[in-house]
Amino acid sequence: MVFQQTASAGILAGDSQEHSFYIEENAILELVSQSFEKIFKMEDSGKAERTINIDIEKGGTLIYSPLPCMPFAGSNFTSRTKINLQDDSSRLIYIDTLCGGRKEHGELFDYKSYRNLIEITRNSTADDNTAKSELIYRDNTVFEGSNCGLYPERKEFLKSPAMYGNYSHLGTMLLFGFNSKHGSALKPTDLFECLNLPAKLLYTAENLELQLGKPLVSVTQTAGNGIAVRLLANSAEEVQDIFNRIKKEF
Repeated sequence: MVFQQTASAGILAGDSQEHSFYIEENAILELVSQSFEKIFKMEDSGKAERTINIDIEKGGTLIYSPLPCMPFAGSNFTSRTKINLQDDSSRLIYIDTLCGGRKEHGELFDYKSYRNLIEITRNSTADDNTAKSELIYRDNTVFEGSNCGLYPERKEFLKSPAMYGNYSHLGTMLLFGFNSKHGSALKPTDLFECLNLPAKLLYTAENLELQLGKPLVSVTQTAGNGIAVRLLANSAEEVQDIFNRIKKEF
């Protein structure tokens, strides 16, 4: 297990971070962080960015599980993550948790902009026996907040049923290369069973009313036999609890 540490109190305007991780063949690494990642307020055109490049060799395993990210009012942050899996035996658990802001300070969705691009590729062999890299997952998240109340309509949109609804925290968990406890390729039903959820949840008004106040979980099979878990909750602890249950199971 490796802890990412920084001497800074958080991410400040003008910061430009570059992270690179290489997981050797059959190696196992869990990458965690020391504390919640605070993205501080940035004046005018101020912004910060981060680039992450990850390569996982055959039989290698990466569990990428930093603590949640908390954008302050007026913050402007962009993150780009590229992950390459050497083949089907490369295993990845990727966790990302985004707080809507400092809720107790009345800053929910008051950031300026939060962008997070994730691309996952896997190497394969073409018909002419040449190696190629195939895109198997891409998620481009773009949220625009009120920017300290300057654009209240953006905040109202993020609070609408089409976006966060009554929730304040968004969690994403990606799993590639893992099998179920029965030895077969991991399927959404395995995760619903792990979380004691119905295999199929119909998002009717009645069901959503019953779910009110509880985390809302969605599990999807992706290209390349991956699993994407998305959930909405009202605290970072709720998100972490669900993701930790999945990590312990698989």
